[in-house]
Amino acid sequence: MSFVTYLVSFHGRVQGVGMRMCVLREAQLRGINGWVRNAMREDLVEACLQGEKKVLDDFLAFLKSHSCLIRVDHVVVNEIENGEVFKGFCIRY
Repeated sequence: MSFVTYLVSFHGRVQGVGMRMCVLREAQLRGINGWVRNAMREDLVEACLQGEKKVLDDFLAFLKSHSCLIRVDHVVVNEIENGEVFKGFCIRY
């Protein structure tokens, strides 16, 4: 089992279209810990995701191909050494 932490930036039509709620719901269903928030730019949502590498990679693939109002044009994923361990998943404001 490979446990990792990703800091992710989603670029595209990602604000004002329910992206944070979608990420929250799917992360909770998949047992992913961390947070999601809107960034200062309106075309950017950021998330910190913790979990098994395979689960996170499948989650990111799902978000890239999501078919509702969300349009993810570009994703930047950085694996980070994070001393913080998250319990659960939340939306940060």
